[in-house]
Amino acid sequence: MRVIIFCDEVHIVYFNIVRTHLIPEIDIVRTYLIGDEVSEDPDSCIYSVQRITDKVAFDAVFFMYFELENVIKDRMTELLPKIYGDDVSFPFYNLDKIMHTYLDSFGEMECARTYLKLHNKDGIDFLIGDFSYYTSVHVHDEKKDGDLKVIIGKFCSIGPEAKFMLAAEHSTKWNTTYPFDAILKRTDSEGERIISKGNIIIGNDVWIGENVTFMSGITIGDGCVIGSNAVVTKSFEPYSIIVGNPAKVVKRRFDDSRIEKLLEMKWWDWELSHIHACLGILQSEDTDKLFEYYKKHIENNTNEET
Repeated sequence: MRVIIFCDEVHIVYFNIVRTHLIPEIDIVRTYLIGDEVSEDPDSCIYSVQRITDKVAFDAVFFMYFELENVIKDRMTELLPKIYGDDVSFPFYNLDKIMHTYLDSFGEMECARTYLKLHNKDGIDFLIGDFSYYTSVHVHDEKKDGDLKVIIGKFCSIGPEAKFMLAAEHSTKWNTTYPFDAILKRTDSEGERIISKGNIIIGNDVWIGENVTFMSGITIGDGCVIGSNAVVTKSFEPYSIIVGNPAKVVKRRFDDSRIEKLLEMKWWDWELSHIHACLGILQSEDTDKLFEYYKKHIENNTNEET
């Protein structure tokens, strides 16, 4: 089923997390973000509609509000024919109802878990860890031979339009940067036509803003924050705050002692029961309390098993 989605940023996150369990055969062909002010001013909160240049084919419309169901449905019923033509026909589905039923039935933590999955599209490998989510990513690998990978850890938050340049760079050492071989389908250049410095590796608990570009061969440490529109051309240490083009560290999130504790605990690798028990502490500034829990419940058990 090919669908287009109208929802706010929170709902698209939930949907991407549970979509495999809900309707695995769907193909999202377009996503529109709409704000919470939709009930007051529907026109102003449709962000992407005016930028449409092609009329993608779709079978259904998913929208993600419960309390505003009638408002959303009426507005989309009015809007979509203006874009796609008066003869368009499509069913509406409110996934809020489906997702809440799923959450209630299977439990929040298990429902939110995304298995470590491998996407292999046109020879490009994109691996993403448990609980990590994204709205839209673009992986550029002109080699398409499966040798290069984007590897993303657990509990990462990836903003819209993230770009991973696995193998798409031009040589600055040749007499020209123009990719004659690619355009003319030739292979008689003296050197490697498609340049890559290796895999792109993103650690755990990394927050990536909107429209961030990653060049090949870089590693982002655990706990980093990368600001919107950054162009990441080199690797960075854990818990760095990274911004700019080219990206650079503006500061570290915590002092050395706190970072050492977080890296020792590796809370993202804990059993789900322990993570669930510490949700309140994880969403606080009290690293010492989290470390106490780790010492009491995690470290000793791990040592005993070893």
